[in-house]
Amino acid sequence: MAQTGQLGSFFIENGDLTARNAGGTDIPANLFVLVDTANPPTGDNVVAVKLPTAAGGVTGTWGITRTMIKAGGNGSVCILGGEVVKADGAITVGDYVQASDTALKLGYAKTKGAGIESGGRAMNSAADGEDVLIFVNPSPVA
Repeated sequence: MAQTGQLGSFFIENGDLTARNAGGTDIPANLFVLVDTANPPTGDNVVAVKLPTAAGGVTGTWGITRTMIKAGGNGSVCILGGEVVKADGAITVGDYVQASDTALKLGYAKTKGAGIESGGRAMNSAADGEDVLIFVNPSPVA
């Protein structure tokens, strides 16, 4: 069960980076995002991000949006630090989590599956749909 009033994002110096949304739909705040390899940084453009896709599209997990990133615009992404997201299923404090690839919950956090990239660790327990504070620290498949 979430600890209401005790969850809050936290900042680590140089842990947030500016990212752009090269897609045609806004990306809300507080969701895991992936590197958009189809839109690499060029010239004045920073790295582009996108939401995961349903059924396994979580390769390239990069961080959690701190702000809404409007279509074609830039916003802040936490790649090292703490940010609150919604849980896709039950999550236990200390669990390694991944970006959710569940339809209608894309970008939420869920307990990491075998052979999937980690997006960080849960700093509290949460039931499905509750807020969970994630220590964001993406890592490759382990």
